[in-house]
Amino acid sequence: MSPARPLPTALAAALLAAAVLVLPSPRSASAEHLLGAHVSILDAAGPEGDSGDDATLAFTVEAGAPLHTGFTVQYSTVDGTATAADDYVAVADGELTFSPAQSSATLEISLVGDADVEDFETFQVRLTSSSSNVQMTRDTATGTIRNDDPPDLAISDGSAVEGDASVVLFATLTEPMATPVTVDYETVDGTARAGSDYTAANGTLEIPVGGRSGEIRVDVLDDDMPEGNEMFRVVLSNVQNAVLVDAQAEVLFVDDDMRANAGPDETADTEELVAFTGAATGGQGTHRYTWDFGDGSADATGKEVLHGYARAGRYTVTLTVTDGAGHRATDTASVTVTDTSAVRRSSGPTRIETALDVSRDHWTSSLDVVLAYAHNFPDALAAGGFAAGLDAPLLLSEREHLRDDVRAELQRLGAEKVWILGGGAVISGDVEQQLRVLGYRVERIAGDDRFATAGQIALRAGAVRTREVVVALGAHDDENRAWPDALSAGSFAALAEPPPTLLTLPTVLPVPTEQALAELGTSKVWLLGGTAAVAPSVEERLRALGYQVERIAGQHRFDTSAKVAAAVLARRPAGQAHPVFATGEQYPDGLTGGGLAGQVGGPVVLVPAAGLDPVPSVRELVTANADRFDTATVVGGTQAVSEATRQQLEAAMKA
Repeated sequence: MSPARPLPTALAAALLAAAVLVLPSPRSASAEHLLGAHVSILDAAGPEGDSGDDATLAFTVEAGAPLHTGFTVQYSTVDGTATAADDYVAVADGELTFSPAQSSATLEISLVGDADVEDFETFQVRLTSSSSNVQMTRDTATGTIRNDDPPDLAISDGSAVEGDASVVLFATLTEPMATPVTVDYETVDGTARAGSDYTAANGTLEIPVGGRSGEIRVDVLDDDMPEGNEMFRVVLSNVQNAVLVDAQAEVLFVDDDMRANAGPDETADTEELVAFTGAATGGQGTHRYTWDFGDGSADATGKEVLHGYARAGRYTVTLTVTDGAGHRATDTASVTVTDTSAVRRSSGPTRIETALDVSRDHWTSSLDVVLAYAHNFPDALAAGGFAAGLDAPLLLSEREHLRDDVRAELQRLGAEKVWILGGGAVISGDVEQQLRVLGYRVERIAGDDRFATAGQIALRAGAVRTREVVVALGAHDDENRAWPDALSAGSFAALAEPPPTLLTLPTVLPVPTEQALAELGTSKVWLLGGTAAVAPSVEERLRALGYQVERIAGQHRFDTSAKVAAAVLARRPAGQAHPVFATGEQYPDGLTGGGLAGQVGGPVVLVPAAGLDPVPSVRELVTANADRFDTATVVGGTQAVSEATRQQLEAAMKA
């Protein structure tokens, strides 16, 4: 190899000049002006403090591209559920200055402390800037004021049948806390004994920050001895950060082994009749046998009786035997009634009663309930993900009064808070007042129109980690075209982190929707419906605002619904999913179905009333996921979704 030779002087000089040309130059003021600082404000949360405390919420403001020259932004506060003067000190014209090259700064909002036990409350801080070299990436943050005054803690009574695996008791706070609440628990024998009737349990229960309740589970033991009903207790002690107002729960332990028997314990189908045979020993004269079947039906008499149950569930059957002298003996047995069909129906004679039936079928209890107007759809279209986030059923109401059956369902659920969707024009202040008189905490979510209401619902639910939002049509000259795709958006409630739903006009993205997208820190938008529903101009506007857009569209409402369901199923973990089927020809049952999707973990699929043949995409969706669809729920009666349609869905699930 020949030795390296030095480059000619002229060539070396040329290369050096070229190298100098590609060296980066220091950022000029004009380049900095074009680049700009990308300013974002982050959410903040903290305890309110007591009266006279100097508690504050500290909001971090970040500049993604800090300026060499420094800059100033202005900020102001906006009421939410927290109000200025009562909960925090308002700021109308605050300023925050960044020094040269500073990448973050902190602004503080003073809180007004008190000793009241209250729910978590929120307000907003909004940034503005008149500087052309300052770009707002996220100009609004939510401040959450956490209650730090000890709420009441109580434990509920419970019951278990001897054959159950366990009994669950709930220790519940009247309000969430800014710090974890802990309490010790221990089982104590009554007439039921640890080791023979149940497994002794003790430990410490923790209710996390923002939580409202915790579960205490006690394992139940079974035997074949007729011993009568018994009782044991669960006792709470040593509570931290709460006031213990009910420290003891009684657990009724129901014996399922009979003396004067009504036949052995049975498992029956809802289409079968259950045979009961009574027997009694001792007493005088002729015996009279009276049967209470535990389902609200009329009593029957006779030593041998047949009874049919209309609905699945576990029922306690009581046999009362009376002899000729008037002496009585009573015994009980349990009957488990199952619905063996894969596709089960939750329905009632009216839309309100259908929503009640859905709640009864799928919720044993719920601290929160979402209430929407029964006779119009706009304010409830965005409610599916919101209800799912609360683990709450969605019930429907009349405008001017609270129906007795709705009141009874709130009581059965053990509800503490009712969320009313929409203003007084849809659910009146009289209904709100009736709820308050009954002891419920009430929060109304309403905007100036359906788009603003959807935005408020989304903001109250809060941004999700994925920073995704669903946008669907919410208004049209033909009202029958305004709601189907938004109902299908209820499918997203089946995700672990359901994105909120916002509404749009056919050709224009409404201002309240744009504002909510910005305040939620949105990154991606799922746009539902074809261009005949939501015009390309809306998609173009979303992209111009910087959002990634993915449109899901079919040839018609049923096809779009199937495609939305498929997209949601693809994002759920592998394993079983429980679809919710509702008519695509009317809206009320689909509203309720959106609330149900989060509870059962399956998509909402719109179906035609008369059969699947005209919409092969729905049948194809069900068949393709037959291995994941073991059970499903049809919301609505046979006028909404015919029995033939239900049977076709079941056949597709078994294909």
